[in-house]
Amino acid sequence: MKNLKHVKLPLATLALAGAFAAASGSVYAAERSTVSGFVNGYECATIGERCPVDNADPRITLQSGFVVQQADGSFHLMTGVPRDVQVRAVNERVQVTGNIHERYRTVEVEEFKVRRGDSYATVWSQDIQRQEREGFEELRRAFQAGG
Repeated sequence: MKNLKHVKLPLATLALAGAFAAASGSVYAAERSTVSGFVNGYECATIGERCPVDNADPRITLQSGFVVQQADGSFHLMTGVPRDVQVRAVNERVQVTGNIHERYRTVEVEEFKVRRGDSYATVWSQDIQRQEREGFEELRRAFQAGG
C-alpha cells in the first residue's frame, strides 16, 4: 500500500485549507452528501491504523481531530461537530451528512448518525443544536425576568 496515507498533514493545515475553501466558495465548491464509515482518530488514520481502541483509550486525548474512515482507508476530517460527540462514537459505524470538500478531504457536518442495530440514529445535528441553544436562551430570559 504505497500511497499518500503515510503522509501526515498537520490538522492546522487542513483546517486552514477548509477555511479558505469555505471563504472562496466558488473556487472549490463543496457538495452536500453523506459519508459512511467508522470514526477514527486523525493521526491514526494518516498512518493507516485504527485507534483509539475505544472512547476510554488514553490515546484519544492525543488526537487533534476525528475522521470518518471508509474500509478502503480513505477518510474525511469532520468539522463543525462537537468533539465530545465524535469521541463517544470512536470506532462506531456512522453516517455523516454535510458539505464535502474532496480537495481537502473534509466534511462540514450537518447531521451525525450512529449505527444502532439495523439502523442509524441521529445523535447530533445543527438543527438539534440550534433548538437546544434557543431553549437555553428562553430559560435564561425567564430566569432573568423572574430574578
